[in-house]
Amino acid sequence: MLIIPAIDIKNGKCIRLVRGDFSKEILYSFDPIQLALEFEKKGAEWIHIVDIEGALRGEICNWEVIKEIAKNVKSKIQVGGGINSAFNLEKLLNIGVERVVLSTLPFLNKELFEKLLNEFLGRIIVSLDVMNQKVRIRGWKEEVFELKYALSYLSSLGISEFIYTDIERDGTMEGVRLEKIRDITSRGFNIYFAGGVGSEQDIEILREEKGVKGVIVGRAILEGRIKKKFRR
Repeated sequence: MLIIPAIDIKNGKCIRLVRGDFSKEILYSFDPIQLALEFEKKGAEWIHIVDIEGALRGEICNWEVIKEIAKNVKSKIQVGGGINSAFNLEKLLNIGVERVVLSTLPFLNKELFEKLLNEFLGRIIVSLDVMNQKVRIRGWKEEVFELKYALSYLSSLGISEFIYTDIERDGTMEGVRLEKIRDITSRGFNIYFAGGVGSEQDIEILREEKGVKGVIVGRAILEGRIKKKFRR
């Protein structure tokens, strides 16, 4: 199982939100580029980057920071937030991003999404961000579909692996809800899980879960609750 450290960027700075709530924004003093380099030193195979403003606005807003991270870090980079066109997707891949994360476009423009899946095979991963069994988009501000419908849709496209975020626990460090994870993995899906991880014990619990290929962790790493290196 991969441990994937996360960097959320707003106005070029490193932040975290609690349950996606901007009134509960936590600003950190870490420089995003230096933080990514530190993650690389600790053995991160992947680094997960979210353009928080981009997710809200529907356009990438922190190009320069993302570009500098991709240029200076040898770890593989995956980026989400505001990727709403083939042009932006290609631009990210061209500056050194290994994989793009799509959470809104797959549900608002299915024709384009399916075209991009075929054109950029292996360079796209979907993120299902879920609250109360509903998939949320546009920076988690809008509900679109019941989770079961979204899973059926992805399955129809041959997608069996994606990111799954438990929004109700995201940024809280309150621990993981295994029943939510097992609801997905019991259907034959593999996931990269995010939401609620607050300790190294949580990491070990997830390591034993069938179908969990990786865990994406932000706040617990930034606040020193998880100090281990990121190797498998």
